[in-house]
Amino acid sequence: MKNVIFLFVLMAGLIVSALGAWRFSPYFTPEMSPEEIEQAVQEQYQGDITSVEKQNGTYEVMTELDRGTYQLQVDAEDGAVTGVTRVAGNSTGDTEALTEEEARALAEEETDFSIEEISRETREGTAVYVVEFAEDEALEEITIDARSGDILEEKAEEDREERRQTVLSEQEAAAVAQEEVNGEVDDVDFEKSDAGEPFYYVELEQNDDDEATVQVHGITGEILSVTWDD
Repeated sequence: MKNVIFLFVLMAGLIVSALGAWRFSPYFTPEMSPEEIEQAVQEQYQGDITSVEKQNGTYEVMTELDRGTYQLQVDAEDGAVTGVTRVAGNSTGDTEALTEEEARALAEEETDFSIEEISRETREGTAVYVVEFAEDEALEEITIDARSGDILEEKAEEDREERRQTVLSEQEAAAVAQEEVNGEVDDVDFEKSDAGEPFYYVELEQNDDDEATVQVHGITGEILSVTWDD
């Protein structure tokens, strides 16, 4: 009887030792905590997590995304999303909480400006309406939350207006070119470099049929180049 008890204790000790060795071996991967799972999901999906529950080595995570509420199946060991199920909310083809007509009405109420175009976009995981105004208005565009109708951003027209004021007109560029090369203006083309620098190409004709193309900086009026055509 004593031998049986001894063997039982010995086997139990060996099993405990083996489990301990396996637990701390490089082949054992500890399961992630709910906080770690939540962080892993947030890195992959831009939404609000409402619940995290563990079931048999898998976490079920409920998250509110732009298009509705989704249930995610997440591996407890590495945080990989193994399944996604939409449980509520709008699909891609469903009607948004805010229609384009309602977005237009909100924009007109907010600004009383002339609207040129409205487009629906997704910015940072949020569905929005981007309302663009006519070029002569004080605002360039506003961004409206497509679900709540909140005004998220107003982009002023000041930068574009300032650029328009500082760039030389075609007539001014032509006058600068004629100071460099005496001739009759045949054509004036406005261009921009890859870096966004504005300039004009002014084509001039002389009585002896010589033609010159003068490149004028669009802001400073500096002569950048003169090219002659025989």
